[in-house]
Amino acid sequence: MKTHNLTFCGLLIISTTAIANNDIQTLTKNCEDARQQKLMPLRNEAIAECISKDGKSNDAKNKCERFYADFGAAIHFKSGGHKERMFNDLPECLKLYEAEKKNKSTER
Repeated sequence: MKTHNLTFCGLLIISTTAIANNDIQTLTKNCEDARQQKLMPLRNEAIAECISKDGKSNDAKNKCERFYADFGAAIHFKSGGHKERMFNDLPECLKLYEAEKKNKSTER
């Protein structure tokens, strides 16, 4: 009987963790979608400005799109410092970070 109880408890912990991971994945997607929605107009503006400076050829367009592909991402400096990614403080992202924090505290 004790073996069955331990097995049940183990399965319960595994299924709870799977649900939490699924929630984290959903929250991550919501955060990234919200960030991209805010970043897209700014990225497109930067690309358009780059193209206007470099000329309107396909080569210039491709170069500018590649250069700004990671626009808004975190930046890590050689000195060890870093700059946070843009729009990290959106409500969707704050929900994600809170869920991750709770998830880490329950893993201990």
